[in-house]
Amino acid sequence: MLVQLLILPVGFGRVLPALADGQEEDLHFPRGDRLGHMVLLRVDAGPLVPRLRSELAALLTSLTDGDWAQPTSCPGWSVHDVAAHLLGVELGNVSVRRDRWRLGPGKGENLDTWLNRFNQQWVDAARRISPALLIELINVAGLRFEEYLATLDLDATGGPVPWATGSDPAPVWLDVAREYMERYVHQQQIRDATRRPPLGRPSPARSWRPRRTRCPARLTR
Repeated sequence: MLVQLLILPVGFGRVLPALADGQEEDLHFPRGDRLGHMVLLRVDAGPLVPRLRSELAALLTSLTDGDWAQPTSCPGWSVHDVAAHLLGVELGNVSVRRDRWRLGPGKGENLDTWLNRFNQQWVDAARRISPALLIELINVAGLRFEEYLATLDLDATGGPVPWATGSDPAPVWLDVAREYMERYVHQQQIRDATRRPPLGRPSPARSWRPRRTRCPARLTR
């Protein structure tokens, strides 16, 4: 099972027991401009990230030239474009998180507008990368990100996860789960576009699965 994150909007926030260790903690998110208070199942998604990358490598290696050109649920983006975005996700995470190399909108610039343009510029440039090289680079950059994940204290307080906590800090485990879900969603978009089998179906009682139509600009927040 690849998805183990439960997110339910409620009137107050609480972290449910982790599946792995059964520990229960309380976590309260101030009501902000996103989802307000939510029930969150505390999970360690870190060990799932390498498995997801392995699934992605096998998927991309199996694609034909025609598959790479197939349109996806992200308007204007082909399978190659979504894969290139995934490479950008890995490179960006290593650069920003491990190496503290940050880029962002200018003063007064809307974040969503900047992010849309940033993602599109990367995808446009990456169209010159061959599928074979794209697969290699995703694996190398993904491995560097996984090495970084292994150094984190999941229960420490990290930066915000805007869709959940607005501008307020979030626990590191939630940030890691967010990164996992972005990779899951984009891989599923490629599977849908190329008519490949879906990733393992989660249990409805314990899991949450995002809508497949969500596209990169909103998932990189």
